[in-house]
Amino acid sequence: MSKCFDTHLSILVVVLVIQAAIIAKTSGNSN
Repeated sequence: MSKCFDTHLSILVVVLVIQAAIIAKTSGNSN
C-alpha cells in the first residue's frame, strides 16, 4: 500500500514538472 502510494506520488510529481516546463516554455515563446 505504501509502495503504491509512493509510485502514484512520483507520477504526480513528474506530471506537475512536465506541465510547469510546458507553461514556462510557452511563456518564454510568448514574450
